[in-house]
Amino acid sequence: MQDRKSEKNETVVLSLSNVGGPASAAAAGPTTPTAVLVRTQGTATILDDDPKIRIVNARVVEGDAGVRKVTFRITLTHASPRPVTARFATADDSARAGSDYVARRSSVRFRPGQRTQTVTVRIKSDRTHEGTERFFGKLSRVRGALVADRKATATIVDND
Repeated sequence: MQDRKSEKNETVVLSLSNVGGPASAAAAGPTTPTAVLVRTQGTATILDDDPKIRIVNARVVEGDAGVRKVTFRITLTHASPRPVTARFATADDSARAGSDYVARRSSVRFRPGQRTQTVTVRIKSDRTHEGTERFFGKLSRVRGALVADRKATATIVDND
């Protein structure tokens, strides 16, 4: 049955026992077998068709002045017939919000049939030699899809 819940595949085990013949044994005759069980148990798997959401790592060269942008791609394994939503937020690693990039929180929404969305984060360029730095893009509160990858890394390559 189609439902609106994201759930994992489900397994059902069916067991047969006490297999009998017609309601009247006289109808079948005293020595005629009516059924022979070869296997008494079977397993069925109900495959859930919900898409999986993932966020992809991103990379940008910092620059010496102004603002650069790094874009996280957020994808579904396949299109959904219903909306898929998630929250996006940045989180520090070696790069720090405020000095290296502009922190971002937003909603991501896939309309039915869509498979890709993007979220852009502004990078603060400077002339300071810092080496390569990183911060994260994280997904939370996902609705309408299973989560394949909840966290991606943005790499800021220093050009100084």
